[in-house]
Amino acid sequence: EESAGEQLPPGTPEFYATLGIVVFLISCAAVMAGCQMGFMSIDATTLRLKEEEGTAEEKRCASAVSAALTNRHHLLVALLICNAAANEALPIFLDKLVPSEVAILVSVTCVLIFGEILPSALMLGPRQLMLAAALAPAVRGLMIITSPLSVPIARLLDVALGHSEASGFKRNEFKALVRMQARAKGWAQRS
Repeated sequence: EESAGEQLPPGTPEFYATLGIVVFLISCAAVMAGCQMGFMSIDATTLRLKEEEGTAEEKRCASAVSAALTNRHHLLVALLICNAAANEALPIFLDKLVPSEVAILVSVTCVLIFGEILPSALMLGPRQLMLAAALAPAVRGLMIITSPLSVPIARLLDVALGHSEASGFKRNEFKALVRMQARAKGWAQRS
């Protein structure tokens, strides 16, 4: 049995099992951060447009994403709980592989690069809707798993902040959007 601060010897089954857990935690943090950025940045109006007027693939993807976005506060809380759990557990397991100072440095670096920057950039890219649709079943599963904790917090947020649906454009914003489109197409009348 190892004492506190003592690392596992490389090459042992425990070392590789702990290394596998570290990689899993970094991957979980990456997926949660990417999903948080990717799902939460999709607005309801865009989804409705894709569901009604998109290609067959866009309609399928929009429908899958819509199911996960029915309660944005629940989604947000579920993703944050999972992300926080992965990020907080990472240094505990890294500490078994490397000295504490190195564990902190590796943890912060890995979480920043692989758990925040890369997934966020990927999920905000041109394939955002397709990636979100691919991850939607897993995200809905996480919402169910975390529901004993995430549902009460989400309801509290709904009460305190209002039900978050990302309703899209206000009437004057929609009119401005139509005018912008008309100008871009060259068929706007000059006022």
